[in-house]
Amino acid sequence: MTKRYTIIANWKMNPGTKQEALRLFKNVLKEKALLRKIHIIVCPPFLYISLLSLNKGKNMVSIGAQNISRLAEGPHTGEVSGSMIKSAGATHAIIGHSERRAMGETDEVIGEKMRQAMKSNLYAILAVGESEPGEDAHRILEEELKKALSGILLTDMKRILIAYEPRWAISKGKDDTGANSDTPEHAFEKAIFIRRILANLYNSSIAQKTPVLYGGSVRSKNISVFVNADSPFDGALVGGASLDAREFLELLRRIHIK
Repeated sequence: MTKRYTIIANWKMNPGTKQEALRLFKNVLKEKALLRKIHIIVCPPFLYISLLSLNKGKNMVSIGAQNISRLAEGPHTGEVSGSMIKSAGATHAIIGHSERRAMGETDEVIGEKMRQAMKSNLYAILAVGESEPGEDAHRILEEELKKALSGILLTDMKRILIAYEPRWAISKGKDDTGANSDTPEHAFEKAIFIRRILANLYNSSIAQKTPVLYGGSVRSKNISVFVNADSPFDGALVGGASLDAREFLELLRRIHIK
């Protein structure tokens, strides 16, 4: 059976106008052959979710949010709930991205957001990873996974994706060269360790079926190193490279699909 990889395009706080967002999105939609082979999840700023959802047509591309509130509703100025995200046309939400953690989001808050995503019938893209090279990544990953998945039922795990993104390797924007990306040896070891934790928390079947993605300065020039038939990764979380349509499409073309 041919493996279908997942590539998540995290646009972060870009682009500046809805016209630019739609132009970028439509450039990706033109590559229909790639869309059939690779599951692409585009995660724009909240304001563009409805716009992209209305313009994706029958293309096999999903729309995701970059964040979700830990709260369901109420007097919480500036918050966006899971049900709002769902009604806007998104099916996925990134939770625990390193840039959110840097703003003060704790493991406990991330756990609450995961549970809200499940209650809203969204797919959760859980980002985990250490902050600095040389840290005890295994201890950090185990702690982040246990707290984020606390209260997540075995039956919910079919709507969970895990993205390993060492925070020191995160892209700084579309002009980032990707020089800070992790080594494949280190990243592969962490992907295998993540599956070991999932097996301990749930079972071996869940550990094998849960998609584990790599994130951290992914570019067209290094995607095939992290995403290939011999890699433990099922895809990638892409930041800056997803803001350049030409670069992003070249990245997709370089994924080796057998």
